[in-house]
Amino acid sequence: MKVFHGIIEIAGQMGIMCGELKRRGHLATGYNIFHSYLGYRDNLINTNLDEIKNTSKHIINFFDVFHFHYASSLIPGYKDLELIKSKGKK
Repeated sequence: MKVFHGIIEIAGQMGIMCGELKRRGHLATGYNIFHSYLGYRDNLINTNLDEIKNTSKHIINFFDVFHFHYASSLIPGYKDLELIKSKGKK
């Protein structure tokens, strides 16, 4: 299973969950736009909102399961959620 976590990393939560999912045999990656002084990197792709929006179609097509943290999504206004749902993704 391919699991997306995004897009805000606080307290290492996305990285920890992705690490455990990987340990259990899944492909899991966190995409982070919130860059703090703590510099989280484990199991993350540190990026920005523009890059997330530009690659959102690829992300939606690639991943099977989406876990959004802190009331976020790939596109402002949650416009991506209907597309994710229409493709039968969780």
